Amino acid sequence: MIKVADIVLKAEGITKRFGGITALDNASLEVRRGEVHALVGANGAGKSTLIKIITGAYSNDEGHIFLEGKDIRVKSTFEARALGISAVYQEFSLINTVSVAENIYMGKLLKKQIGPIKQVDWKKVNEEAQKTLSLLNSDINPQELVSNLSVAQKQMVEIAKAMSNDIKVLIMDEPTASLSEHEIDNMFHVVKELQKKGISIIYVSHRLEELPIICNRISIYRDGKYVKTMNIEDATKQIIIENMVGKNITCTEQINNAGGEVLLEAKNFTSGRSFQDINLNLHKGEILGIAGLAGAGRTEFVRALFGADKRDSGEVYIEGKKVKIKSPMDAKRAGIGFVTEDRKEEGLILNMNLHTNVGMTILDKLKKIIGLDLKRE
Repeated sequence: MIKVADIVLKAEGITKRFGGITALDNASLEVRRGEVHALVGANGAGKSTLIKIITGAYSNDEGHIFLEGKDIRVKSTFEARALGISAVYQEFSLINTVSVAENIYMGKLLKKQIGPIKQVDWKKVNEEAQKTLSLLNSDINPQELVSNLSVAQKQMVEIAKAMSNDIKVLIMDEPTASLSEHEIDNMFHVVKELQKKGISIIYVSHRLEELPIICNRISIYRDGKYVKTMNIEDATKQIIIENMVGKNITCTEQINNAGGEVLLEAKNFTSGRSFQDINLNLHKGEILGIAGLAGAGRTEFVRALFGADKRDSGEVYIEGKKVKIKSPMDAKRAGIGFVTEDRKEEGLILNMNLHTNVGMTILDKLKKIIGLDLKRE
């Protein structure tokens, strides 16, 4: 029987509305001390809303959150961190232009008294950051600029940033989405070490095959509602999916809608060590997958195909006609679009509104004699 003291975090009857839309409807969650607890559900199930309420990014309209038995009302992410609740999101919240150590201790930089003035004690900051990174078995230099780090290293810095507080609950949002197999193994090792220290981890992932490896229990959500919680050994992939979608899943025959006509052809694409001699054909109506581990050259190839990066060689044909693509503008004229994997850094201008972001791709159509036709935009 589970004792009340073993429950570190509990959410009861959580409801959240955005205007007339109910994102969470009487949702619940119970996380035990030192466990890795998976949160799963299809897009729109309410997972992100729930973790943002737990971390203080959103306020709940109804319900209660208990931390170690105490009813808490988290009004900000700062308050959540002070209580021992931190999150590592898929889109990192690091500042690329400053050091690893400064990111880890941002907002709580260690200071020393020099006469009447307090100044940042950079030696102490770097030493403490190194100690925290060492707990994660990381060899990252605390004085390195974050912009120079790989995705996996940035994730370690985010975890170190969370651990710089007296952490009780760590939320990990799609932590393996951009990692190679080796980096995933290392991240799993870090999670297990955190678990040994008594830290509870809420693990949000769409990769169901990972869950039996790293998780103890799993909670499933659907359409903003809590469905059920199971021990991971009882949660087969089939059972998880059926609870996520609310019906039995049966295999159906795949229908091929692709026509015989080749729409796009890439020949002999090469760019240094990134990729060599890549050839592919894309037919009308076809969805063509490009797979490979991190570092295999997938992103570099499609960026070169779109003209965003230079290539050493390669030809592009659209409906059998050779086209020159040396820039994204050339690609757009040829009818090729591109959705980047890094929406935050490369895909959107976050401080501008929706119609301005959408309209940027068709500025030539919005031109007037003077300025832009903002009404048409």
